[in-house]
Amino acid sequence: MKIPGNILITGGTGTLGREIIKQLSYPGQQITVITTQEDPGLPKEVNIVKGDLSHSQSIQDAVTNADIVIHCASNPLNAQIVDIDGTWNLLASINKEKLKHFIYISIAGIDKSDFPYYKVKYNVEQLVAEANVPFTILRATQFYEFVLNRMIKPYDTGKSLTIPAGLKFQAIDISEVAGKIAGLMESTPKNETITIGGPAVQTIEEMAQAYLDVQNRKDELKTEQLSGARFDMLRSGINVCPENAFGTKTWQQFLNKHANDLL
Repeated sequence: MKIPGNILITGGTGTLGREIIKQLSYPGQQITVITTQEDPGLPKEVNIVKGDLSHSQSIQDAVTNADIVIHCASNPLNAQIVDIDGTWNLLASINKEKLKHFIYISIAGIDKSDFPYYKVKYNVEQLVAEANVPFTILRATQFYEFVLNRMIKPYDTGKSLTIPAGLKFQAIDISEVAGKIAGLMESTPKNETITIGGPAVQTIEEMAQAYLDVQNRKDELKTEQLSGARFDMLRSGINVCPENAFGTKTWQQFLNKHANDLL
């Protein structure tokens, strides 16, 4: 897949950003990543710009030359600075006569939740929609990596696994989200919000049992009713969208692919 023009990616050193770069690296195509990292370990073909979204002057040159902007940068621990202020600076720096498409990566269900981070992401969506730029907002469900690394592994002692009870996911493979973004870049923006999810709605108990099974572990799976805004949100069902199933790669396939890393 070849997409012409200058492509700017924020959050390009993150898991999704790196997968997007992998799918878009073609001769003659200029991909630019803004990062605060000295050595982000990206392919040599990628143009690295040392900059910080919270300081508009440091990103000015990279942004004004962009034909397409893919805005992945986000930080739940510093959302006001990175998400709100950073998006303000990004939008203010854009050359609107040159820009062909602004793609913002968001989360399924954020318009239905009072979870603080989701409220920030929803505010960013509104900033994008009101910025007078050609845009697409892509809401995706949680990535498989999120479920594994945030909802299962932290509760695994190696001898026992007690997970937060009652959570529900329609998790999606990150490569399929990146593929969707690549596809959006080939189309004319319609100034719309699109929601996609993985192939199946699963409980955390089902996902955790599959995690144990792929390691051939006989540990008893236990659950605990944990409280907190994030757990409440993930129990509510607002983070699933069975009517917008998009991905085909399953949780089991993800676990099989990463089985050696789990041991």
